[in-house]
Amino acid sequence: VVKINTAYSSQYNNISVTIASENGTQLYVYRLVGNVSVNDVIKITGTITTYNGSKQINSGATFEAVGTHTCENFTEADCENPAICVVCGTVGVAALGHQYVDGVCSVCGDVEDTTPVVKYVLKATASDGTAYYWTGAASSGKGTITTDSSAAAVFTMETTDGGVYIYYTDASGVKQYIKIGTANTSLSVTTTATVVQYDSANGYVYSGDRYIATYKTQDIRTYKASNIPGSSSNMYMVMTVVE
Repeated sequence: VVKINTAYSSQYNNISVTIASENGTQLYVYRLVGNVSVNDVIKITGTITTYNGSKQINSGATFEAVGTHTCENFTEADCENPAICVVCGTVGVAALGHQYVDGVCSVCGDVEDTTPVVKYVLKATASDGTAYYWTGAASSGKGTITTDSSAAAVFTMETTDGGVYIYYTDASGVKQYIKIGTANTSLSVTTTATVVQYDSANGYVYSGDRYIATYKTQDIRTYKASNIPGSSSNMYMVMTVVE
C-alpha cells in the first residue's frame, strides 16, 4: 500500500488505496473491505475494472495481510535523479549532482548550461486584489492554494519540442511534474515528466481544452476555458516570474 486515497470508513468498513507491485506498477483499489495502512503488504482478491479509462480494482475486494513493506529495491542515483524505492518512491540517496570541469560533467558528459534559470509561481488574482498561489500539493484531482507568497511552490519550466515540462522540487529532491488530465478537476503532480502547453502571452498553463484555475478561491482544479466566467469565483492560474 503506497497511498491512502480515501480514509477508512468505520461505518462501511472500507478504504480506498493505491497499491504497487514489486516492480512499482501501481493500481487503484476502490473501497477495499477492511482497513490498512501505508507500507502494509497485502494480497488482494477482487475484480479488475476500468474507470475513466484507467484500470482499478472494483469495490468489495478483500485482502490478506502479508507483512510490512521494507524498501529494498532502489533505482540507481545519477547526476540528476535520486535513488528511489521502485515500490513506494522513498528516496534512498539524493541526486549526486553534476561535477563540471571546464563546462563538462566529468561523470556523465553533460554540458553545463549557463543560461539563467527562470523560476515561477502559479498565481491567480481575485477581483478584490487578493492573490492566490499554488503550494505544489495535489490530492484527489485538486491542488491546494495559499495567500502567502512565501509559501508558494517555486516551479521550473523546461521547454521541449512538444510543449513544456513544469515542475517543482520537493523536500526529498524529487522533481514533481504538473499533469493535466482530460476530465474536470483532473490535476495532479507526478515524478514522470508530463508535457503540458504554455500560453506565454497570457501565462496560462493548459492541456487540450483544460486550463488550470482556482475554484471559488479555495483550491486549484482544471476547467474548460468556456467554464470559467472570469469572475472572482473562478480564475485562471498564471505562471508568474518569482521576484
